[in-house]
Amino acid sequence: MTKDWQETLVLIKPDGVRRQLVGEIISRFERKGFILYEARVLWVKTEQAEEFYTALAHQPAYQQQLVNHLISGPSFALKLGRQFAIPEANSLIELIRRDLATSEIENVVEIPQQVTETLTFFFRPIIYALD
Repeated sequence: MTKDWQETLVLIKPDGVRRQLVGEIISRFERKGFILYEARVLWVKTEQAEEFYTALAHQPAYQQQLVNHLISGPSFALKLGRQFAIPEANSLIELIRRDLATSEIENVVEIPQQVTETLTFFFRPIIYALD
């Protein structure tokens, strides 16, 4: 791996899961050279969603709409990597939203502002105890 190698998180939101767009979205990232390291289906709790959207606390009504949407059903979290992953993922997210979003809230995918903290938030290491 080079010094420019990065990992990022992409969250396929409940509307994307409901509309069965998970495969389409993963394919778009793979076609752009991203490597899928880990994926998981998760039900985001209210507290997690509020923490995820902390940066929007100055817009409480908008933040609450996003939180309500994120807790409305299962999401699909992707841990992806490639060279310059973060800016490349941001560019691709814009295209995916343009093509697939149905509204500003139901915009299919999300990428966090603080990638490192959010990766550990959704992808905590699993430690097995062996007897």
